[in-house]
Amino acid sequence: MRRWKVTIGCLLSILVLAESGRIFIEMKRARELSQKNANLVRLNNAVFGSGLKKETAAISQYICQHSSIPGSNDLCNEWPEYERIIRAVSHTMGYPSQVLSCVYMIESKFKKGPTNKRGVCSHKGACGLAQFMPAAAQDMQRAMKNSPEFQKSWAKFRGLVGGETSTKDFTAAAMRGSGDKVDVQLFATALYFRHHYAALEKTWAGLIESDPTKLVDYYHFLVIGYNAGPKVAERFLARFKKEDKGAYKKIPRETRRYVRDMDDCMLNQGLTLTAR
Repeated sequence: MRRWKVTIGCLLSILVLAESGRIFIEMKRARELSQKNANLVRLNNAVFGSGLKKETAAISQYICQHSSIPGSNDLCNEWPEYERIIRAVSHTMGYPSQVLSCVYMIESKFKKGPTNKRGVCSHKGACGLAQFMPAAAQDMQRAMKNSPEFQKSWAKFRGLVGGETSTKDFTAAAMRGSGDKVDVQLFATALYFRHHYAALEKTWAGLIESDPTKLVDYYHFLVIGYNAGPKVAERFLARFKKEDKGAYKKIPRETRRYVRDMDDCMLNQGLTLTAR
């Protein structure tokens, strides 16, 4: 009997030690993952935090340096293709590639659409690389269908990146990430700018010609509209033209953060901006 008790005692000790070892390993792994996630948050704050405006690394360098961190979407390997498409959008539509890159980085950090396991949709229902809401995506699909000018721009863009020049792929679903059509998602942002603000580009041209530093405010105007809607952007412009010092303060708080994020992202690409 005593021998059985000793044996049982030894087995229990082994089981306790094994369980303790398993718990230790799990805790170690959890700490490592927590540290990696904390690093990712810190790195994101370094790029977008309003108090860290002295960073000068290009966005592509940031992506490649930290592509091994969970959640990075292996973007270092994919970035050259993204960059090629963004440059083609910029060449076709006339918006700086830095501005477009920052919009996509702020909106989704280049995580792909809802059909992808790593896809991203906001709690409000915006999806895809450019975070289009359903109504905005449908509006862009109608604009493409009804505008020969937009169709010509799309054909020119597709000629640069490759693919059919017809607009059959330019759907609301594709803009929101369905089918992983990256070129559609990236082009749609520039089309949104042109669709809503073409009539105001002359106004901005006059403002910038009289004071080149107002180019920054024009970029802000674009992202104010992208984040809060065209009406908010138009009200901002009306106040800005009157040199209303409260023009920035009167946009929604979330949009003010968006503008600061835009400034920080642009600064990371070596551009000199004055953050609001």
